[in-house]
Amino acid sequence: SAYREHLACALGDASAEACAPALLELDAASDAPVPRSSADLDALCDGHPAGSEIQRQAAIAQSLIQRAGALGDQAAMAPLLDQVLSFKQADANCANAPEGQLCVSSNSYIYCSNHRRLSAGATNCEARRGHMSLCRRDGVGLTRNHCDDPFCRNGGAYGGSGRYCHYDNVVMCSGGNPPKVVDYCMDEFGNVNNEYNGLGPNGCVGRFPNPRCLY
Repeated sequence: SAYREHLACALGDASAEACAPALLELDAASDAPVPRSSADLDALCDGHPAGSEIQRQAAIAQSLIQRAGALGDQAAMAPLLDQVLSFKQADANCANAPEGQLCVSSNSYIYCSNHRRLSAGATNCEARRGHMSLCRRDGVGLTRNHCDDPFCRNGGAYGGSGRYCHYDNVVMCSGGNPPKVVDYCMDEFGNVNNEYNGLGPNGCVGRFPNPRCLY
């Protein structure tokens, strides 16, 4: 559809930087996460009932960004978005809050913009990140309040504190705290003296307590 094409354009390499602020606001305002890649977009459009609404909102944001760029005024993006995304609501939580996500309970957040609530409601961390996810205040920028990764407290750390494979990296669990990456298992490609010596796709192998990167 046309909306799907607009969102695909917003996710493309050429538009990613310009569209990032709008997509972040749409993400906070939606009940389902806005995709961040073409593969995510395909999965969402083909299998998620909220896909059409997210695509509609993203198409609006992308159109506004294109208009602002054509006018040569990046500062115009915010008021234009405010005019169209008129679902901002008064919320006492946002009265003195900076722009961005704001924890309103131990496991939920809202998005505040210009001291009003931009999100349709509170985002539940368990629904977004998994069972026992909590809202934390140790992020940066617009996501300084965010839902954490519950891996270490919801059964992922089956052997207690220590090292595990998680998302193909080696992470450290310490009690119920969020996991910390101690070794990024990056794919190994390269060349020496113009000769290819790539090892290929990497990944985390092994189990607690001694996981490791394949390369």
